Amino acid sequence: RFFKTHPYSDLDEALRGFARRALGDDSAAIPGMKCLALLATAGNRPEWNSRFTSEAHRAIPLAGFEIASRVPMISNLLSQLGVEVESLLSPSHELMVDSQPASFNVFYVPEAKGSSVIPDQEKFVEPFGIRSVVGFGGTLPSGDIFVVVMFSKVTIPRETVELFRTLALNVKMAALPFDQAVFGKSRESASGRNRTGAGIELRARISTLEQLLEVYESSVLEQADKLYAEQERIVLQKTLLECQGEASLDGSLSVSIDGRILFANRRLSEMWSIPSPVIGARSYTNVLDSMAERTTDPSAFLDRSIAAGEGLESREEVALRDGRTFDRYTAPILGPEGRLLGRVWQFRDITAFKEIDRLKDDFIAAVSHELRTPLTAIRGSLDLMTSGSTGTLPDEAMGLAVIARRNCQRLVRLINDVLDIEKIEAGRMDLRPETLALEAIVEQSVESMRPYAKELGVELQLENSAPGAQVRADPDRLAQVMENLLSNAAKFSPKGEVVCVRLARRGSALRVEVKDRGPGIPHEFLGRVFEKFSQMPGAGRRSKKGTGLGLNLARAIVEQHGGTIGFSARPEAGSLFYFDLPERLPGEDGAAP
Repeated sequence: RFFKTHPYSDLDEALRGFARRALGDDSAAIPGMKCLALLATAGNRPEWNSRFTSEAHRAIPLAGFEIASRVPMISNLLSQLGVEVESLLSPSHELMVDSQPASFNVFYVPEAKGSSVIPDQEKFVEPFGIRSVVGFGGTLPSGDIFVVVMFSKVTIPRETVELFRTLALNVKMAALPFDQAVFGKSRESASGRNRTGAGIELRARISTLEQLLEVYESSVLEQADKLYAEQERIVLQKTLLECQGEASLDGSLSVSIDGRILFANRRLSEMWSIPSPVIGARSYTNVLDSMAERTTDPSAFLDRSIAAGEGLESREEVALRDGRTFDRYTAPILGPEGRLLGRVWQFRDITAFKEIDRLKDDFIAAVSHELRTPLTAIRGSLDLMTSGSTGTLPDEAMGLAVIARRNCQRLVRLINDVLDIEKIEAGRMDLRPETLALEAIVEQSVESMRPYAKELGVELQLENSAPGAQVRADPDRLAQVMENLLSNAAKFSPKGEVVCVRLARRGSALRVEVKDRGPGIPHEFLGRVFEKFSQMPGAGRRSKKGTGLGLNLARAIVEQHGGTIGFSARPEAGSLFYFDLPERLPGEDGAAP
C-alpha cells in the first residue's frame, strides 16, 4: 500500500469523513491537521486492488503524537522513519530540503503474527498467513511524507530488508512531481509557482539523486565486502574439508554430476596403488577402470559402480586380488534444496577387521565344541542325581544339585546357540524343510511351554484364524523360534497376566504373533533387540536370564526360511513379536491337496 500525507482541507468529503470517524470528537480542535491518505494498493485479492474498498486506512489523521499512537503500526512506522508527527503540522520548506539526506528509512516487523504493532490479527494477519511486514518511505520537499507498506506471506530476513533503502529513494524520485498536486488541487495557484518553488523542487531532485548515488556506492561497497568475506569463508571451508579428507584413513573420491573430479585424497591412490587422480579432470572413468583391474571381479565392480552412481547411498564389500577386502560406501552429494550435485565414494580397508572376526569366530567355535562334550556328560550325571537314580540325596545336597543342573542346562543352551549362529553365518546350517501345518508347530510349542509359563504365574492363550494353513519349513528350527519368543514373553510378563499367541493370514504370508503385557522395550534399546548378546535392562525381569542370543538366532532362522521377523513395542505397554512365512498353497510342490 502506498500512502502520502495531505492537509485535511485538501481531501475530498469522503476522505474527510474517514478522518473524522478516526478522530472521534477531536477533529474540531486541531487546526492544520494532516492525514496519511491511501493513494494506491495492490494484492492477490480483488478487494486489495482498489483504495476505495479499504475499510479502515483510506485516511489516517496525524494531528499529534497522542492521536497517531491510536494506530500503532503508523506511529511505529513514523518513528522508524525518523519523522516526528508534530513536524508535519508546520514544516519549513528550506529545513525539509536540507534535512532530506537523513529522512528515509525502513520499517520492519519480522514476525507479524502476535505483534502489537500490526492490527487486525484475527481478521487479516492470521487468516491470510501474513509472516512479515516491511515499509519504507521518506520526506518530500513540501514537508509531506510518503510511505509504502508491504504485507508478506513469507518471512523476510533482515539482510533483504536493508536492500529496500535504495528503493525508498527511487520511489521518492517518482513521487516528487506529485508533491504539490493532490486530488486535482494545487497547493499554490498557477501564478504562485514562481522561481522559488521551482528552485526548491530542483534542489529536492538534486538532493535525492545525490542520496541515490551515495546509497548505490555504499551498497556496492557493502556487497563487495560481503562477497569478499563469503569468498574467504568458502576458501577456508574448502581448505578445512581438504585437510580433513587428506587426514582420513579412508580413500575418498568426489565427482560432479557431469563426471568432473572434484576431490581425491592421497590415501585413495595409496590403498589402490593407482596414479593420483587429477583434480578437475573431465572424467573419472579411468580412475574406476584402474580400481577394477585390482579386484577379483572387474566387470561386477564397474557395473555396481555405474549402478550406484544412479541411485541413493549404498555399501558393499570389494575383494581385491592381493587378498585384501575394502568396504565401499557411496552416496549422492545434494545441495541445500535436495538438488543432485554429484557423488562421493569412500573406501576403507577392512582386511584386518575381517581377519579378527574370523579368528574370533574360530575361537568361539573351538571353545564351544570343546565345552559341549563335558557339559553334556555333567548334565547327564546331574539328571541322574536329581531324578533319584543314584539314591536319595539329603535335602541340602538335592538343592545344590538342582541349582547345578539348571546352570548346566543354561550353559548347554548358550553353547548350542553360539554354534547355531556360527553355522548360519558360515552358511553351514542344514535345514530339513518339509511341508507342514503351521498350526501344529504353534500348538506344540505352546503346550511345551505351558509348564514353564505356569511356574512364572503366566497363562498362554492361542488364537488360530488360519486352520490348516501350510508352510515349507524345518519343524525343529521353527519350534526353536517359537520357544524363544514364548519364553521371552513369559519372563517379561507380570504374574497373573496372559500371553496371547495368534496365527493369522497376512496377504500371501502366514503371521505368528506373540503379545505380552510386560514393561515393553525402552526406546534406547529398540535398535539392539536383534543383536548378539543383547540383554534388555529394566526392573521386573525374572531371575531366569537368557543368553542374549535367542532373538538373533530366531531372526537368522526365519530369514533362512524366506520370512521376516519384527516387533512393535512401547515402554510400559507390552511388546508384540511376530514372524511371517510364505504360505504353501494346496497344489504347490509338496503341498497337501
